[in-house]
Amino acid sequence: MVRIALGLGGVMIDAAAIVAAAVLAGSLYHNVVRDSAGALQQCFQMGLVVAILTCAVGLMHGQYDLRRYLEARSRATRLFVIWNMAFLSAMANSFGARWFDMDWNPQLTDPKTKQAVQFYVDLLRKNGQPDAAKDGWEGCLQRMSQGKSAMWYDDTVFAGLVLDQAKPEVAENIGFAMAPTGPANLPSGWLWSWNLGINAESKHKEQAWEFVQWATSKEYAKLVGSELGWSRTPPGTRKSTYLIPEYIKAGGEFAPLTAKIMSEVDPTHPGVDPQPWVGIQYVTIPEFQDVGNQTSQLLADVIADRRPLDLALDQGQKIAQRAGDNQKQGN
Repeated sequence: MVRIALGLGGVMIDAAAIVAAAVLAGSLYHNVVRDSAGALQQCFQMGLVVAILTCAVGLMHGQYDLRRYLEARSRATRLFVIWNMAFLSAMANSFGARWFDMDWNPQLTDPKTKQAVQFYVDLLRKNGQPDAAKDGWEGCLQRMSQGKSAMWYDDTVFAGLVLDQAKPEVAENIGFAMAPTGPANLPSGWLWSWNLGINAESKHKEQAWEFVQWATSKEYAKLVGSELGWSRTPPGTRKSTYLIPEYIKAGGEFAPLTAKIMSEVDPTHPGVDPQPWVGIQYVTIPEFQDVGNQTSQLLADVIADRRPLDLALDQGQKIAQRAGDNQKQGN
Protein backbone atom coordinates (compact mmCIF):
# COMPACT_ATOMS: atom_id res chain seq x y z
CA MET A 1 0.00 0.00 0.00
CA VAL A 2 2.87 2.40 0.69
CA ARG A 3 4.23 1.61 -2.78
CA ILE A 4 0.83 2.36 -4.32
CA ALA A 5 0.50 5.64 -2.49
CA LEU A 6 4.00 6.73 -3.47
CA GLY A 7 3.89 5.46 -7.03
CA LEU A 8 0.54 6.95 -8.00
CA GLY A 9 0.34 9.90 -5.67
CA GLY A 10 3.97 10.85 -5.23
CA VAL A 11 5.04 14.46 -4.92
CA MET A 12 8.78 14.04 -5.34
CA ILE A 13 10.16 15.28 -8.64
CA ASP A 14 13.56 14.32 -10.09
CA ALA A 15 14.40 12.34 -7.00
CA ALA A 16 14.80 8.71 -6.12
CA ALA A 17 12.90 8.03 -2.94
CA ILE A 18 12.76 5.16 -0.51
CA VAL A 19 10.50 4.76 2.49
CA ALA A 20 12.13 5.82 5.74
CA ALA A 21 8.99 5.41 7.83
CA ALA A 22 5.37 4.63 7.09
CA VAL A 23 2.71 5.79 9.48
CA LEU A 24 -0.98 5.16 9.88
CA ALA A 25 -3.67 6.50 12.12
CA GLY A 26 -4.26 4.77 15.40
CA SER A 27 -5.61 5.52 18.84
CA LEU A 28 -3.75 5.49 22.12
CA TYR A 29 -5.80 5.28 25.28
CA HIS A 30 -5.47 4.80 29.00
CA ASN A 31 -6.87 1.60 30.42
CA VAL A 32 -8.62 3.54 33.17
CA VAL A 33 -10.93 4.85 30.46
CA ARG A 34 -11.35 1.44 28.86
CA ASP A 35 -12.10 -0.21 32.18
CA SER A 36 -14.66 2.37 33.21
CA ALA A 37 -17.99 0.66 32.48
CA GLY A 38 -16.62 -0.53 29.15
CA ALA A 39 -16.69 3.05 27.91
CA LEU A 40 -13.98 2.65 25.31
CA GLN A 41 -15.50 -0.49 23.85
CA GLN A 42 -18.91 1.14 23.65
CA CYS A 43 -17.49 4.20 21.92
CA PHE A 44 -15.74 2.14 19.29
CA GLN A 45 -18.73 -0.12 18.72
CA MET A 46 -20.99 2.89 18.31
CA GLY A 47 -18.61 4.34 15.78
CA LEU A 48 -17.95 7.53 17.74
CA VAL A 49 -14.67 9.08 16.72
CA VAL A 50 -13.98 10.26 20.25
CA ALA A 51 -10.25 9.70 19.97
CA ILE A 52 -9.77 12.19 17.19
CA LEU A 53 -10.30 15.32 19.18
CA THR A 54 -8.89 14.54 22.60
CA CYS A 55 -5.59 16.09 21.65
CA ALA A 56 -6.42 18.57 18.89
CA VAL A 57 -3.60 20.23 17.04
CA GLY A 58 -2.98 23.97 17.03
CA LEU A 59 -4.77 26.23 14.60
CA MET A 60 -2.23 28.18 12.64
CA HIS A 61 -2.59 30.13 9.44
CA GLY A 62 0.04 29.38 6.86
CA GLN A 63 0.87 27.94 3.48
CA TYR A 64 0.20 24.24 2.94
CA ASP A 65 3.67 23.08 1.97
CA LEU A 66 5.57 19.85 2.59
CA ARG A 67 8.65 21.75 3.69
CA ARG A 68 6.57 23.76 6.14
CA TYR A 69 5.04 20.51 7.34
CA LEU A 70 8.42 19.01 8.11
CA GLU A 71 9.47 22.17 9.88
CA ALA A 72 6.21 22.29 11.81
CA ARG A 73 6.80 18.81 13.24
CA SER A 74 9.72 20.21 15.23
CA ARG A 75 7.75 23.17 16.54
CA ALA A 76 5.15 23.33 19.25
CA THR A 77 2.26 23.36 16.81
CA ARG A 78 1.48 22.13 13.30
CA LEU A 79 -0.36 23.94 10.60
CA PHE A 80 -4.07 23.35 11.00
CA VAL A 81 -4.45 22.51 7.34
CA ILE A 82 -1.73 19.86 7.46
CA TRP A 83 -2.99 17.95 10.42
CA ASN A 84 -6.61 18.72 11.22
CA MET A 85 -7.55 18.39 7.57
CA ALA A 86 -5.69 15.09 7.43
CA PHE A 87 -7.71 13.34 10.08
CA LEU A 88 -10.88 15.22 9.20
CA SER A 89 -10.56 13.93 5.63
CA ALA A 90 -9.93 10.41 6.93
CA MET A 91 -12.86 10.70 9.30
CA ALA A 92 -15.08 11.95 6.47
CA ASN A 93 -14.30 8.73 4.57
CA SER A 94 -15.81 6.78 7.44
CA PHE A 95 -18.96 8.91 7.15
CA GLY A 96 -19.24 8.10 3.43
CA ALA A 97 -18.07 11.59 2.40
CA ARG A 98 -15.36 12.57 -0.08
CA TRP A 99 -13.75 15.72 -1.48
CA PHE A 100 -14.77 15.15 -5.13
CA ASP A 101 -16.91 12.73 -7.10
CA MET A 102 -15.62 10.84 -10.13
CA ASP A 103 -16.30 13.85 -12.38
CA TRP A 104 -14.30 16.18 -10.10
CA ASN A 105 -17.39 17.90 -8.73
CA PRO A 106 -16.68 19.03 -5.14
CA GLN A 107 -18.73 17.41 -2.38
CA LEU A 108 -18.28 19.78 0.54
CA THR A 109 -21.99 20.64 0.69
CA ASP A 110 -23.03 16.99 0.51
CA PRO A 111 -25.08 15.96 3.60
CA LYS A 112 -22.49 13.28 4.47
CA THR A 113 -19.73 15.86 4.51
CA LYS A 114 -21.75 18.19 6.69
CA GLN A 115 -22.54 15.33 9.09
CA ALA A 116 -18.85 14.48 9.41
CA VAL A 117 -17.70 18.07 9.91
CA GLN A 118 -20.53 18.85 12.34
CA PHE A 119 -19.56 15.81 14.39
CA TYR A 120 -15.94 16.93 14.36
CA VAL A 121 -16.75 20.49 15.44
CA ASP A 122 -19.17 19.42 18.19
CA LEU A 123 -16.77 16.84 19.56
CA LEU A 124 -13.85 19.26 19.64
CA ARG A 125 -15.89 21.85 21.49
CA LYS A 126 -17.26 19.34 23.98
CA ASN A 127 -14.39 16.91 24.56
CA GLY A 128 -11.17 18.64 23.58
CA GLN A 129 -8.89 19.86 26.33
CA PRO A 130 -8.94 23.57 27.24
CA ASP A 131 -7.00 25.72 24.78
CA ALA A 132 -6.59 22.74 22.48
CA ALA A 133 -5.25 25.03 19.76
CA LYS A 134 -1.98 25.46 21.60
CA ASP A 135 -1.09 21.77 21.59
CA GLY A 136 0.96 20.38 18.73
CA TRP A 137 2.25 16.81 18.60
CA GLU A 138 4.86 17.53 21.26
CA GLY A 139 2.20 18.82 23.64
CA CYS A 140 -0.03 15.85 22.87
CA LEU A 141 2.84 13.44 23.43
CA GLN A 142 3.64 15.07 26.75
CA ARG A 143 0.04 15.01 27.94
CA MET A 144 -0.45 11.38 26.97
CA SER A 145 2.82 10.15 28.45
CA GLN A 146 2.03 11.97 31.71
CA GLY A 147 -1.43 10.44 31.94
CA LYS A 148 -3.20 13.77 31.43
CA SER A 149 -5.12 12.71 28.29
CA ALA A 150 -7.57 9.85 28.08
CA MET A 151 -7.07 9.29 24.35
CA TRP A 152 -4.84 10.47 21.53
CA TYR A 153 -5.53 9.87 17.84
CA ASP A 154 -2.38 10.27 15.78
CA ASP A 155 0.35 8.55 13.79
CA THR A 156 1.22 5.02 14.81
CA VAL A 157 4.82 6.22 14.87
CA PHE A 158 4.12 7.92 18.21
CA ALA A 159 3.19 4.68 19.97
CA GLY A 160 6.77 3.80 20.81
CA LEU A 161 7.57 7.34 21.89
CA VAL A 162 4.68 7.42 24.34
CA LEU A 163 5.78 4.19 25.98
CA ASP A 164 9.39 5.32 25.97
CA GLN A 165 8.67 8.63 27.72
CA ALA A 166 5.93 7.56 30.10
CA LYS A 167 6.59 6.64 33.70
CA PRO A 168 6.12 2.92 34.46
CA GLU A 169 2.82 3.50 36.26
CA VAL A 170 1.52 5.36 33.22
CA ALA A 171 3.03 3.15 30.51
CA GLU A 172 1.48 -0.01 31.94
CA ASN A 173 -1.96 1.55 31.56
CA ILE A 174 -1.59 2.67 27.96
CA GLY A 175 -3.34 0.65 25.28
CA PHE A 176 -3.67 0.85 21.51
CA ALA A 177 -6.52 0.41 19.07
CA MET A 178 -7.36 0.98 15.43
CA ALA A 179 -8.86 4.32 14.53
CA PRO A 180 -12.62 4.39 15.25
CA THR A 181 -15.19 4.12 12.51
CA GLY A 182 -18.09 6.31 11.50
CA PRO A 183 -21.60 5.54 10.27
CA ALA A 184 -20.27 4.01 7.02
CA ASN A 185 -18.42 1.42 9.11
CA LEU A 186 -15.15 2.17 7.33
CA PRO A 187 -11.75 2.79 8.95
CA SER A 188 -11.02 6.43 9.66
CA GLY A 189 -7.28 5.93 9.50
CA TRP A 190 -4.81 7.18 6.95
CA LEU A 191 -1.57 6.18 5.27
CA TRP A 192 1.48 8.39 5.05
CA SER A 193 5.20 7.93 4.75
CA TRP A 194 8.41 9.86 5.28
CA ASN A 195 11.02 9.22 2.66
CA LEU A 196 14.68 9.66 1.91
CA GLY A 197 15.45 11.06 -1.53
CA ILE A 198 18.50 11.82 -3.65
CA ASN A 199 18.53 15.13 -5.45
CA ALA A 200 18.96 14.79 -9.19
CA GLU A 201 21.65 17.49 -9.09
CA SER A 202 23.68 15.80 -6.36
CA LYS A 203 27.37 15.26 -7.08
CA HIS A 204 27.51 12.34 -4.65
CA LYS A 205 24.68 10.11 -5.76
CA GLU A 206 26.54 6.86 -5.10
CA GLN A 207 27.46 7.84 -1.54
CA ALA A 208 23.93 9.08 -0.91
CA TRP A 209 22.48 5.82 -2.21
CA GLU A 210 24.76 3.84 0.08
CA PHE A 211 23.49 5.86 3.03
CA VAL A 212 19.85 5.50 2.02
CA GLN A 213 20.25 1.74 1.69
CA TRP A 214 21.90 1.50 5.09
CA ALA A 215 19.39 3.81 6.83
CA THR A 216 16.48 1.65 5.66
CA SER A 217 18.16 -1.75 6.01
CA LYS A 218 17.42 -4.65 8.34
CA GLU A 219 20.77 -4.01 9.99
CA TYR A 220 19.85 -0.40 10.77
CA ALA A 221 16.54 -1.44 12.34
CA LYS A 222 18.37 -3.88 14.58
CA LEU A 223 21.06 -1.31 15.40
CA VAL A 224 18.52 1.27 16.54
CA GLY A 225 16.68 -1.31 18.58
CA SER A 226 19.75 -2.67 20.33
CA GLU A 227 21.38 0.73 20.95
CA LEU A 228 18.47 3.11 21.55
CA GLY A 229 15.59 0.81 22.46
CA TRP A 230 13.30 -1.32 20.34
CA SER A 231 10.40 1.08 20.74
CA ARG A 232 12.41 3.61 18.72
CA THR A 233 12.92 1.34 15.73
CA PRO A 234 11.53 3.07 12.61
CA PRO A 235 8.07 1.57 11.99
CA GLY A 236 6.65 0.62 8.64
CA THR A 237 9.92 0.51 6.73
CA ARG A 238 10.34 -3.24 6.44
CA LYS A 239 8.01 -6.18 6.88
CA SER A 240 10.86 -8.07 8.53
CA THR A 241 10.88 -5.58 11.42
CA TYR A 242 7.62 -7.11 12.62
CA LEU A 243 9.28 -10.49 12.83
CA ILE A 244 12.08 -9.41 15.20
CA PRO A 245 11.32 -11.02 18.61
CA GLU A 246 12.71 -8.08 20.58
CA TYR A 247 10.62 -5.61 18.59
CA ILE A 248 7.48 -7.67 19.01
CA LYS A 249 8.08 -7.87 22.76
CA ALA A 250 8.78 -4.15 23.12
CA GLY A 251 5.92 -3.22 20.80
CA GLY A 252 3.34 -5.05 22.84
CA GLU A 253 -0.05 -4.21 21.37
CA PHE A 254 1.00 -1.59 18.84
CA ALA A 255 3.50 -3.57 16.74
CA PRO A 256 1.11 -6.23 15.38
CA LEU A 257 -1.68 -3.65 15.19
CA THR A 258 0.44 -1.37 12.99
CA ALA A 259 1.29 -4.25 10.67
CA LYS A 260 -2.39 -5.18 10.47
CA ILE A 261 -3.52 -1.64 9.63
CA MET A 262 -0.82 -1.24 7.00
CA SER A 263 -1.88 -4.40 5.25
CA GLU A 264 -5.56 -3.44 5.19
CA VAL A 265 -5.65 0.23 4.12
CA ASP A 266 -6.50 0.99 0.50
CA PRO A 267 -5.45 4.44 -0.78
CA THR A 268 -7.15 3.73 -4.11
CA HIS A 269 -10.61 3.36 -2.54
CA PRO A 270 -10.67 4.52 1.09
CA GLY A 271 -14.32 5.57 1.20
CA VAL A 272 -17.77 4.31 0.26
CA ASP A 273 -17.78 5.76 -3.25
CA PRO A 274 -14.96 5.67 -5.83
CA GLN A 275 -12.65 8.64 -6.21
CA PRO A 276 -10.55 9.86 -9.17
CA TRP A 277 -7.30 10.19 -7.17
CA VAL A 278 -5.08 7.99 -5.02
CA GLY A 279 -4.88 9.02 -1.38
CA ILE A 280 -6.72 8.62 1.89
CA GLN A 281 -6.41 11.86 3.84
CA TYR A 282 -5.39 14.10 0.95
CA VAL A 283 -6.17 14.71 -2.73
CA THR A 284 -3.15 14.25 -4.97
CA ILE A 285 -3.60 17.29 -7.18
CA PRO A 286 -1.45 20.46 -7.08
CA GLU A 287 -4.43 22.63 -6.18
CA PHE A 288 -5.19 20.73 -3.00
CA GLN A 289 -2.59 22.60 -0.99
CA ASP A 290 -4.52 25.79 -1.59
CA VAL A 291 -7.96 24.16 -1.28
CA GLY A 292 -6.98 22.52 1.98
CA ASN A 293 -5.40 25.67 3.36
CA GLN A 294 -8.38 27.89 2.68
CA THR A 295 -10.97 25.32 3.73
CA SER A 296 -9.15 24.60 6.97
CA GLN A 297 -9.14 28.27 7.88
CA LEU A 298 -12.88 28.42 7.24
CA LEU A 299 -13.36 25.47 9.58
CA ALA A 300 -11.08 27.07 12.15
CA ASP A 301 -13.54 29.95 12.22
CA VAL A 302 -16.42 27.50 12.67
CA ILE A 303 -14.69 25.85 15.62
CA ALA A 304 -14.08 29.28 17.14
CA ASP A 305 -17.76 30.11 16.57
CA ARG A 306 -16.88 32.96 14.20
CA ARG A 307 -18.57 31.50 11.13
CA PRO A 308 -21.67 29.27 10.60
CA LEU A 309 -20.88 25.77 9.37
CA ASP A 310 -23.18 25.98 6.34
CA LEU A 311 -21.50 29.19 5.20
CA ALA A 312 -18.04 27.68 5.62
CA LEU A 313 -18.97 24.61 3.59
CA ASP A 314 -20.57 26.74 0.86
CA GLN A 315 -17.42 28.83 0.62
CA GLY A 316 -15.24 25.74 0.66
CA GLN A 317 -17.35 24.25 -2.13
CA LYS A 318 -16.60 27.25 -4.34
CA ILE A 319 -12.90 27.05 -3.57
CA ALA A 320 -12.81 23.35 -4.40
CA GLN A 321 -14.88 23.96 -7.54
CA ARG A 322 -12.02 25.85 -9.14
CA ALA A 323 -9.66 22.97 -8.48
CA GLY A 324 -12.18 20.49 -9.84
CA ASP A 325 -12.67 22.58 -12.98
CA ASN A 326 -8.92 22.50 -13.59
CA GLN A 327 -8.96 18.72 -13.42
CA LYS A 328 -11.88 18.54 -15.83
CA GLN A 329 -9.90 20.64 -18.29
CA GLY A 330 -6.85 18.46 -17.89
CA ASN A 331 -4.74 21.22 -16.36
